[in-house]
Amino acid sequence: MRWRATLAIATASVVLLGCSHGPDPTQAPTGLDKRLASSLGDGRAAVGSATGPMPLRLAAAATSVPEGLMHAFLTSHGFQGGYSRVWNGGGVLVTALGFHFFADRDADAFVSYSADTVLTSRFATTASDPQLPGSRALSLVSTIRGATRFCSTEYFSVDRDAFVITKCADYPVPPSEVAALAQRQLLHALTGTG
Repeated sequence: MRWRATLAIATASVVLLGCSHGPDPTQAPTGLDKRLASSLGDGRAAVGSATGPMPLRLAAAATSVPEGLMHAFLTSHGFQGGYSRVWNGGGVLVTALGFHFFADRDADAFVSYSADTVLTSRFATTASDPQLPGSRALSLVSTIRGATRFCSTEYFSVDRDAFVITKCADYPVPPSEVAALAQRQLLHALTGTG
């Protein structure tokens, strides 16, 4: 399947195109704007057009899971809204995505479903983060706008929220770099600091 060769294209391009449309007036606020850390870019420039609320349409396209599959999952698992933050600089793209669900079990299911789906690609490999129990980490190689990109991603949940932290570059990104970002995001989600 063609999507397997371009799994991270959503992370690098769709997110960059659409989050600035403002909140969806039909969607209740999720609080993810406060629970999603604003410092994960480590000095890289924030991409203003890619930071903001993610209604269903944008959330379905924002991860490495094919949009149609993710849309079906979100609509059947109590998705209530999302939020995105993106930073770019020095040939590195960092994304932090938050997905708010009706129940804890839906956020947990999102983590498993997303990682399992991406790992069906022959371009993806499993990684690990022993400091964040229950997380799912992986690395993948993609073609984005004609260039080979290397990405590491970590999925994890905190109560009714699921988080996706991704770092992409022109060179292999060690999973430990994304694990450090995911651990900072966990701290922020739990305490509001970090």
